[in-house]
Amino acid sequence: MPIKLCGERGCGNPARPGLSAKGRGDVHARELERERSARRRQKAIDHAGRTVYKTAQWSALRRAVLLEQPICAIWDERLSEEVDHIRPLTSGGARYARDNVQGVCRPCHHLKTARENGRAARPR
Repeated sequence: MPIKLCGERGCGNPARPGLSAKGRGDVHARELERERSARRRQKAIDHAGRTVYKTAQWSALRRAVLLEQPICAIWDERLSEEVDHIRPLTSGGARYARDNVQGVCRPCHHLKTARENGRAARPR
């Protein structure tokens, strides 16, 4: 298999394999991931400067959703372990609205989040 070079202009290092690196070398892939994670974290901060997921309001909502929806909303054969924002916060989804969250199993949540992050990382 031929070695591909980093996609950043002027960089001659080899590219890291895999889709998450977007054809960049180790250094540039880490920079890209750091920037993307910082943007995502910034969207999840509430008016008091706390992350949404560390508030009493989120804990109460999470507890209520898991009690109301014990079976995964995506895959009907598994128990809900996590609460997922249907419309992500990064796309303007409501933080604490009951109609914007659903109970999902861990594998479904990881897949859905990965798809959303992949879409957000693509240039428009």
